[in-house]
Amino acid sequence: MISIIAILIIAGSFIPHFYSINNLLNVMRQSSVVGICAIGTTLVVIILGIDLSIGGVLSFTAMICGQLMLSNVGILISALIALVVGIIFGVFNGILIAKIDVPPFIATLAVGKVASGLALVISQG
Repeated sequence: MISIIAILIIAGSFIPHFYSINNLLNVMRQSSVVGICAIGTTLVVIILGIDLSIGGVLSFTAMICGQLMLSNVGILISALIALVVGIIFGVFNGILIAKIDVPPFIATLAVGKVASGLALVISQG
């Protein structure tokens, strides 16, 4: 905690507009996705589990949402479809782990890599 405070003080002294409202809003906007993912991961860690698929699923759902928005589907519908796709990946992880008895480390790692690959296919590299 002390190191974070020291970094904030040093950054604020060298960068003139570091503490401006626009910069603070920009930092909060950029870190909101990581914060939402951290909440989900925290819940998994509380039950002594592990989820390595979150990065891949996040990139895949972001690509789905972006592609849908480019095709003029609308922001709300695109976000809802991306949310459903993320839920499907989560359910698939749950089925692999709970019903098929694949170890969580292996199941979530594999699903994360598949999702990352699908995101690369959609974005064409």
